[in-house]
Amino acid sequence: MINTAVVIPCLNPDDRMVDYVRALSDQGFAKIIVVNDGSAEEFDSFFARAESFRGCVVLRHVENRGKGCALKTAMKYYLDSVTDCNGIITADADGQHTLEDAVNISRLMTSMDDALILGSRDFSQDDVPARSRFGNRCTSVVFKLAHGSYLRDTQTGLRGIPNKLIPIFADLRGERYEYEMNMLIECSRRNIKMVEEPIKTVYIDDNSSSHFKVFRDSGKIYWIILRDLFMYILSGVISFVVDQGLYILMFYLLLPRLFGASPEDNSLLWIAIAAGVARVCSSLLNYFLNKRLAFRNTDKGTNSLLKYALLVVLVLATSSLLVWILTSITPIPKIVIKPIVDLVLVFINYSIQRTWVFKPASES
Repeated sequence: MINTAVVIPCLNPDDRMVDYVRALSDQGFAKIIVVNDGSAEEFDSFFARAESFRGCVVLRHVENRGKGCALKTAMKYYLDSVTDCNGIITADADGQHTLEDAVNISRLMTSMDDALILGSRDFSQDDVPARSRFGNRCTSVVFKLAHGSYLRDTQTGLRGIPNKLIPIFADLRGERYEYEMNMLIECSRRNIKMVEEPIKTVYIDDNSSSHFKVFRDSGKIYWIILRDLFMYILSGVISFVVDQGLYILMFYLLLPRLFGASPEDNSLLWIAIAAGVARVCSSLLNYFLNKRLAFRNTDKGTNSLLKYALLVVLVLATSSLLVWILTSITPIPKIVIKPIVDLVLVFINYSIQRTWVFKPASES
């Protein structure tokens, strides 16, 4: 007996799903959870045949809710009803995941009970459809840039999820294919180890049976990957506008009224006061926008604020030092060097905020 549950989300399946369930049952998997995600009535016989095999249970959605919802339905059933397994393996119903690979993933979970195990396909093979090869490679690069981890196969459906991680993924956002990307992002955010295990790369009829909608689902996936970075940049733009606006307000309106200062004086003191107040206010705004919108950090306390303040000082010092060094050793003027330096620091700053400043307290 293999003390692992296999989860198979299904929409309008065929004999391949039934054959796969039979093979899993014969192999000795303790539980097989098939989710009928709103299939038409004419496909009921396939689910009835699957449910006849030892260890198989079929859960039903009245209407199609998406792969993400199907996986979460199975996870919640598992948490409520299954007590003697070491975790679950998610697999597709179209015959692309072999029995041998499922057994191997289950074996790995016994020694890695705190890691997400990803069945990684080899996209360099000749029989891999061009759109799949290009799409997966592109997604791997974008995921690395946005979240710091390079994964060869970000869209694999064969995943081993040990018991420790199931409660985390059972409440994750996402209804369709973007849910699986949310799993990877959550692992990256929480510093959960992701282990890639090579599996056989199987494409049947050029993957024509897939319910993946290229434009709709790809758009959602890339938005999920880039959302944090986009919100971080948007937060920076808003904070910059506020910084400049407050500087103008302080220097040209408030300081003259409060202290009788004149903008024409070009006083270093008034410039420093106006710039300082504007920078403090815009930095606080940037901190709260990043905390809530970009990194969705809900930790209470001042720990992240202190880290953020330190990072602001370090980034400012680093920028000034790099501009000074580069202008000293090259003929390039400051007006050209500074924007380049600051742009590079924007992405370094993003990575540090993601992995240190706004890292969940429970994972620090």
